[in-house]
Amino acid sequence: MRRASECSLKPGSADPQRKAHVVAIFRSALPKSPDSAELTLGMAQAKIGLATDAEINDASTLIKRVLDTNPKNAKAHFLRRKLHEAQGKQADAITEYRTAAELLLETQATP
Repeated sequence: MRRASECSLKPGSADPQRKAHVVAIFRSALPKSPDSAELTLGMAQAKIGLATDAEINDASTLIKRVLDTNPKNAKAHFLRRKLHEAQGKQADAITEYRTAAELLLETQATP
């Protein structure tokens, strides 16, 4: 059985019914571990994949929640980049991509 964090989808990678199913998996898993950044970001990624305004707004809220707790979460910045791309905000997407890359490099440089 796959973990919920392995079920996230890329925008446009599957049919809407499957994407909605993935969101439902995360929705059922999150109450069991509400402070899990991994589950929260997985849900955000799945919602970005649905690409409706409501789901994009929900994804933004989820990503913000993770970044409020840990502003150095590279995966959250990477997903925020995807969110900005879905909204057509290319300059913001590039900024988030750079931030994510810098955080990953910083993490790798730390022993």
